[in-house]
Amino acid sequence: GDTFSKSPFGVHLYRSYNLSTADDRIMQWLGTLYSGEEPISHVKPERVMAIKGDSLYYQISAGQMIRVNAKEIRVLDNGNDDILFQSTAVEPLDKAKLVGAINNMIKEGADDKPLPNYWKDVINDTNIAQDDIDGRVHELLSYIYAISPWFYRWRGTQLPVEMTLGEPGSGKSTLYSLRLNILSGQIRLRNPPKDVRDWGASVGSTGALHVTDNVNMVNGALRQQLSDEICRLITEPNPSIEARKLYTDNDMVNIPVTTVFAVTAVKQPFNNPDLIQRSFIVRMDKGTEAMRYSGTWADDQLARFGGREGWIAQQLVLQHKMFKLIGKKWDPDYRASFRLINFEQLLMLAAEAFGDPEKGAWIPDALSRS
Repeated sequence: GDTFSKSPFGVHLYRSYNLSTADDRIMQWLGTLYSGEEPISHVKPERVMAIKGDSLYYQISAGQMIRVNAKEIRVLDNGNDDILFQSTAVEPLDKAKLVGAINNMIKEGADDKPLPNYWKDVINDTNIAQDDIDGRVHELLSYIYAISPWFYRWRGTQLPVEMTLGEPGSGKSTLYSLRLNILSGQIRLRNPPKDVRDWGASVGSTGALHVTDNVNMVNGALRQQLSDEICRLITEPNPSIEARKLYTDNDMVNIPVTTVFAVTAVKQPFNNPDLIQRSFIVRMDKGTEAMRYSGTWADDQLARFGGREGWIAQQLVLQHKMFKLIGKKWDPDYRASFRLINFEQLLMLAAEAFGDPEKGAWIPDALSRS
């Protein structure tokens, strides 16, 4: 008893709760819990998706998630494997429908069969111009959408800023509404920020994909600040935004950043070469013929492949297939022509998973010319 009273745990109980060995029954329970329960580990809340080792976790509801790796695709309760998702980050998916779609896709697409490329079919139905890199912009962009933001920070992977430029009415916002709807069920196209602090709060509260719509940077100083911040966050090993805590003079808070950046604009909003080198830029062109607009285009594309459940099933089976390819073919010493870590090699593996006959051999040259 005297030894226990002098132990760190005994001292803590007395100082915090005024408990001692005289409190016999409660001390027996506390002693049993202290020695029998697993230790509490530090867990950083995630949003929408997360990577841990060679496993990807995707949130399907407030209480459940799916783990994907080379071995399996498995539904887990939120909090398993020390991965904890915030409850409000996604709209819940129909678990039975999702699992059924995953099983059907696995049965239909064995390891030696290519997966259907949903994004290429959708992009072919947009106004994205095909006037460069040998008419393969649609194909390359479909591979980018397939790995981004899914492989965010996997083995240090750096994913590019997606810049989509085009005249008003060309379909930029509608395309990103579809992407956001698939990823989380929450369509939040952000307005251009008034200052860096507002932008940082928006980025810090977003998971997977952060879309700033219709950017027109009139303020040159703010444009330079945002450009520098985005460049830093893309290449920093543990990206976070540091800000002064409200109502204090010297207390700081670090806001983790777990999102890929996307920007839509009528014309190029950033001219900094560092940011351009970290970006993939596509242009949308309405052409000269009269446009016919469909108010249900995004909903039609979502329903075209089985709703969110069908889309997410295809994405998760792709990640499963890619983890298998990574185990067999990943080259840690790969010398890329594109500066972002792992990006080029992941695109080539995605091309192989989708059945590209050249296995993505054309991608390095296409990236260097994009």
